[in-house]
Amino acid sequence: MRPGLAWPVAAFLAGALHAFAFAPRDLAWLQLLALAALFALTTRVSAARSAASLGFAFGLGWFGVGVSWVYISMHVYGLMPAVLAGAATAAFCSYLALYPAFALAAAHRIAPDARNRLALALPATWMMSEWVRGTLLTGFPWLASGYAHTDSPLAGFAPVIGVYGVTLSAALVAGALALLALPFAQRGWRGYVWVASVIGIALGGGLLLRTASWTQPLGPPISVRLVQASIPQDTKFGPEGLARAFDTHWALMQGVRVDLVALP
Repeated sequence: MRPGLAWPVAAFLAGALHAFAFAPRDLAWLQLLALAALFALTTRVSAARSAASLGFAFGLGWFGVGVSWVYISMHVYGLMPAVLAGAATAAFCSYLALYPAFALAAAHRIAPDARNRLALALPATWMMSEWVRGTLLTGFPWLASGYAHTDSPLAGFAPVIGVYGVTLSAALVAGALALLALPFAQRGWRGYVWVASVIGIALGGGLLLRTASWTQPLGPPISVRLVQASIPQDTKFGPEGLARAFDTHWALMQGVRVDLVALP
């Protein structure tokens, strides 16, 4: 593609597809491809500012689709006017998009060479930006990249290195895939070795770790009753809703005696 709006538009579309990788669709492979496409796009720009614009566009697509429930919460249930709710949601998504923008700009400055940037710098800064997003100002870890892999082979790493370790693993695989978009003169045969090694270790290691048993039962099993009443959101916090919630939860707590009752 030629420079201009085409690359940010492509990054925006990749970000929107990235959001579809999470539950309830659970398309983990789509997340790897969307992230690889974004990483590959960064090799077409020479300045960190241009890389940041790609990350920002990706973030707008990602969070614009994935965090659209914020608008529904404010407008439908909070009764905020549609224009204000839309503006607030857009502002919030723009704030969240700053994190992938920072990740791409930082990687561009750390590793000017495209091969090193795709192989190591981008995965590292991507993971760090996700960690900061989930921590800064109490954090907003919604749609952290690693959560797309709750049912993929990479899920095997979760008990060992957590969600941000899975995020790093996914970014390493995406970076390896993006390496294939480089000309052979830049990639070389070592690039193929790196791609095969990263994908093999990530997928093979994840599958192997999924066979491990990380917990063992202690003592006899207990009986549990999980109580969750279905109170309509638009009446939940009014006097009628509070009374209904109390009565419904109390009724659901009754029955055969159990060892533990779990309430909201």
